[in-house]
Amino acid sequence: MADLRGLLGRFPRLFWVVNTMELFERGAYYGILAVLPYYLVYSLHFASTAFGVLLGILTPFLYLLPIVSGALVEKYGFRPMLVLSLTLIVGGYLASSFMTTFEAFVLAFIVFGTGVGSFKPIISASIAHTTGPKDRNLGYSIYYWMINLGSFSMPLLISFAIPKEQYVLVFYLSGALITVNLALALLVFRNPVPSNPGKSVLEVFKGAALVLRDHRFMALLLIYSGFWFMYATNHLALLLYALDFGVLGDWFPPALVAVVNPGTIILVGPFLGRMYARYDSLKVMILGMGIFIAGLLVLGLTTVAAVFFVGIVIFSIGEFVTHPTYIAYVSKIAPKDRVTVYMAYAFMPPLIGLTLGNVLGGVMYASFAEVMHRPKLFWGAIAAVGLVTISLLLLYSQTVGRRKEDGADEEGAGAPAGTAGGVAALETVSGGAPGAGIAAGGGAMFARLFRSRLSILACLAVVPLLLAGSFGGGTDGFLRDGAGGTGGGWSSYMIATGTETASGRGQENSDSVEQVTLDESNLINVSFTLRWTDEADMQRFLRTYENQPDQFGLRVTPPNGTPVEARPVANVRGEEGTVTVMVEFTPARPGDRSGTGTYEVTVVCGACGDYIHPLSLVAYTDTGNDWTLDVDYSFYAKK
Repeated sequence: MADLRGLLGRFPRLFWVVNTMELFERGAYYGILAVLPYYLVYSLHFASTAFGVLLGILTPFLYLLPIVSGALVEKYGFRPMLVLSLTLIVGGYLASSFMTTFEAFVLAFIVFGTGVGSFKPIISASIAHTTGPKDRNLGYSIYYWMINLGSFSMPLLISFAIPKEQYVLVFYLSGALITVNLALALLVFRNPVPSNPGKSVLEVFKGAALVLRDHRFMALLLIYSGFWFMYATNHLALLLYALDFGVLGDWFPPALVAVVNPGTIILVGPFLGRMYARYDSLKVMILGMGIFIAGLLVLGLTTVAAVFFVGIVIFSIGEFVTHPTYIAYVSKIAPKDRVTVYMAYAFMPPLIGLTLGNVLGGVMYASFAEVMHRPKLFWGAIAAVGLVTISLLLLYSQTVGRRKEDGADEEGAGAPAGTAGGVAALETVSGGAPGAGIAAGGGAMFARLFRSRLSILACLAVVPLLLAGSFGGGTDGFLRDGAGGTGGGWSSYMIATGTETASGRGQENSDSVEQVTLDESNLINVSFTLRWTDEADMQRFLRTYENQPDQFGLRVTPPNGTPVEARPVANVRGEEGTVTVMVEFTPARPGDRSGTGTYEVTVVCGACGDYIHPLSLVAYTDTGNDWTLDVDYSFYAKK
């Protein structure tokens, strides 16, 4: 208890206010991301690539906008920008609940993406302004822990409180959380530093543009984007993979998958933060990426549920080792008068990595997993991107680190004045020369490994081996469209049947049109059978005039607009005549409505046999005949 009181008293009240707001905002955001893949693909029946494209469109608003909004905060102040951003987030979440088309979702996501992108630098900069240099690492560890507490608690709540058929309610729940934040912003939040209203907008953006001249910092941002390319799979493909390839049973709440990652960080984060705080930052990031890649391979090279979750735990540890170190580093090298702007630029790697990861990763998943049924190849390709990223970061560490170690470029050649030498300053603020902390802890061998160019070559050499091995892992049963696996993708469904009947009278050499509407989804096939019989023979003048066979054909136009036709045939005299048209469907996923709707059925009546007698020159005309239409259909129904 004393330790808790000491921790609370170590930071000012505003520090805890902004962390609480971060907790609610991340809970709302990750609650939606936890259900969005299922909601779009399994409820609204969008293509799986739509989720990746949607996140790809959203990402620039989340991570490019902070550069602009972070600069505007300096002029207009933290609180007004905070209220504006939260208002946009609430509006976007509530609007999303009404959207049923991809285009409409894009518009709603742009609204709340603008709000979230404006919110991010305000909170991260507030953390920097409310912590001293000695407490900065701890402050950002608490900040990152709060993020994961939010992303853990909301999916957990959703998993047990909201059934997957009602995931639309999550948008309202997220909107309510942001409303609480809006109340905190209006009643409790205070500006951590004064605004500068006298500063022109042009001066604000010029100050932001100066950061672009810190070439070493920019290079690090580009390299670090590779980590976020890998991380995109956490929301893009993790849940779909678990459902599509039978890792999880139908009974498992989909949102619960999103609980494992933040739950792991909440449990082990405090211990990890103390373990690596004294080590060299770049090397900690490299180590964390290696752990992250190992986790992806563990979860992606098996369809065993227990191993799948172990993989998530491993990559979650790698994430926590990697990212808070990076955030704290950026806050340390930033000049005091431009902390907000530097923290805004720190979101460039997620901007680049998540945009490419969501769009290209979505295409890769569709190509490798859905079409080729090779999910191992997909996860192997994602891990290969991570190995290339580690190779580049090793090269960066060895070149920039060497200069610092040799005493050259101490102030960062090419960097604008006041940037503390850009990335080169990392080793100064991290405490010691490269490898010093590791060596002091008995890790001299690892320090030499990090310095060796052989480590770079080794990482690159593993890439083709990894791709070849994951391809050689073969195919797995893709369950979403029933292409493989026990029971196909419909293990919790049974095949049911239904019948519709219609009747009428066809006139000779004319067509009649009937409309048949089927409301069932998941249709497998629909059979249209037309039946008819000759009228009874006719008695005239003590003679029996026999009714001759009739001709009937059938043409069916299903809801997809492609007609299917059976040419006219005649019945055998005295027997029932039939003609049948079959329309077949391959439902892709539960809720598939490709065969649902109105069918236009055209009954084609040809020659109607007259009444004749073999010994009479007189014949009586038959102008038509009665018919009956039987519609039999089968479909997948929930057991």
